[in-house]
Amino acid sequence: MILDNTLGRARDINNLNSSIQTFRDSIDSTGINNFYKFNLSNRSSLNLNINGKISETEVQIIKDYNCNNLVDKNEIIATSYSNDSQSKSISTTLDSGNYFVRVYSFLGNNNINYNLHISATPLTTKDFAANTLNNARQKTVDSTKNNFTEWFNSLDINNYCQSTSNEHLNINLTPNNLTDEKFNSTYGYGLVDASAAVARAIGLTRRFADVATTGGNSWSNDMVKAGAAWAKGFTGQGVTVAVIDSGVDINHEDLRDNIWHNTGEIAGNGIDDDGNGYIDDVNGWNFALNNNNVADTSGHGTHIAGTIAASNNGFGITGVAYDSKIMPIRISNNEDKFTGRLSRAIRYAVDNGASVINMSLSYPEDSVPSDVENAIAYAANRNVIVVGAAGNQKQPLPKNPARFATQYGFSVGALDRNEFIASFSNLAGDDSQMHHVMAPGKEILSTLAGNNAYGLKNGTSMATPHVAGVVALMLSANPYLTHAQVRQILIETATAIT
Repeated sequence: MILDNTLGRARDINNLNSSIQTFRDSIDSTGINNFYKFNLSNRSSLNLNINGKISETEVQIIKDYNCNNLVDKNEIIATSYSNDSQSKSISTTLDSGNYFVRVYSFLGNNNINYNLHISATPLTTKDFAANTLNNARQKTVDSTKNNFTEWFNSLDINNYCQSTSNEHLNINLTPNNLTDEKFNSTYGYGLVDASAAVARAIGLTRRFADVATTGGNSWSNDMVKAGAAWAKGFTGQGVTVAVIDSGVDINHEDLRDNIWHNTGEIAGNGIDDDGNGYIDDVNGWNFALNNNNVADTSGHGTHIAGTIAASNNGFGITGVAYDSKIMPIRISNNEDKFTGRLSRAIRYAVDNGASVINMSLSYPEDSVPSDVENAIAYAANRNVIVVGAAGNQKQPLPKNPARFATQYGFSVGALDRNEFIASFSNLAGDDSQMHHVMAPGKEILSTLAGNNAYGLKNGTSMATPHVAGVVALMLSANPYLTHAQVRQILIETATAIT
C-alpha cells in the first residue's frame, strides 16, 4: 500500500493495544514519507520495529499538536535512524493522546519496502495524587511506613497528598530517572559528550564506540568525544551556527570554506535583494556599524568560529563540527557596549537560517533588557538553540544572558585539560533547572584574525563553542530535534563531575 506523504492524510491505525499490528508498505517515487496516525487512551509502553529493504531510512514517533499538519510544528518524541538495512526499533513510554508514525527516506531513496510492527501496552501505574490542592490524595499517617509510587506528565506537573497526624513527620522522596539527581552546583550536569548526545539524537540508547584520540592541538575535541560522532559520518553538515561576537575573519584559510553565504543576496549591488531589511548581507551583518562589514576587531569572534567549524583540511586546527557553516554577526567594536544590538542580532540569526547561536559574551549588570529575553524566547520557539558563556568572574552562578538557561538553551562553564574547573569560571548555581554544562575552556588553540594566525585563549567564551559544536553535530544527525529535545538530551548524556 502506498501512503500519502503528508500528516493530513496519514493512514489511521486507530487505538493501539498490546497486540502487535503489522503493516507492509513501501515508499516510491511519489514521495519520501509514509505517515500513520494512532490514539492512546491511556499512558502506555509503545514498541515499534521496522525491517525490510530500509537502507537510509528513519522512523519517528511524533506527538500530534494539530499544528497545521506540519512535522516541524509538532513534537518528535523518539526516532531511530541508520545508514544500513538493519531493523530499527523504538521503545518508549507515551502519555494518552494522538500520535503519528513517520517512515522517512532521508536521502530520497524511492525503492524502500518494509514491514512495520507496532503495539502499545497500557501501564498499570495510576496517578493517585491529584494535581490540585482541592483534590489532594487523603492519607492518615501513623508509625507504619507508607510508600507511594507516582508519576508526572506534560499535563500533570503537580502531585498533592494531604495527611492527618499529630506527630512529627519524616518524609523521604526518592526520585526515579530524574535528571537533576546528577546536577551539581559547581559543574551543573557535567562535561558534554558528543558520542552519547549524537547517538541519542538518532534514537540509540548507548554512545558510539570509542575512537582513538588524536591529542596535540585536538585534545579538546578528544575531551568532548567529537571524533566518535565524526566516525559515524556526523560532522555538522547542513547546520548553520551564528557567532554573535566581535566579527569573524571570513578569509582565514581554516574558515573561508565554512562561512555562511546568503544565497538570496547579490554582492555589492547596494540592493536588499532578499528583502530581509539588510543590504548586501552576503556573509552576515555588523550591528555595531549597521553595515555588512563583519571583519573581526579583536580576534575573539574568529577564535570562537574556529573551535566550531575550522575545516578538517590537514593543517591548523579542526572544529568540533567541521562541516557546519558559520554565520558571522558582529555586535561590538573592541570593548564598546552592545546594549540594544544583541536582540536584533539574535533575531537576524533566527530569521536567516541559523540552527545554533553561540553567544560568548555577558552583561556586566545582573539584569538585561527585556528585548534580549524576548529575542532568546523567539529563538527557542523556533527550535534555534542559544548557547551562552557562563562568565569569568568566579561567581556562584552564570552571568546574563547565559542565566536564561533555566528556560532556554545552555549555560557553559570552563574546564582545563585535566577536567578540573578553570579558576576563572562562574559556577552553575543551585537551581537544577539551569541547563549548565562544562567544556574545555583553558589554553584552547584556535584561529585568530589576520594573516591566517592561530593562538591560545582562555575563558568560558572558549568553552561555549565546544557545546555549540556538539549541538551542531546533533542537528546534523537529526535536524528534526526540537529545542526541548536538544536540551534534555545534552544534559542527560553529559558526564557528571563531582
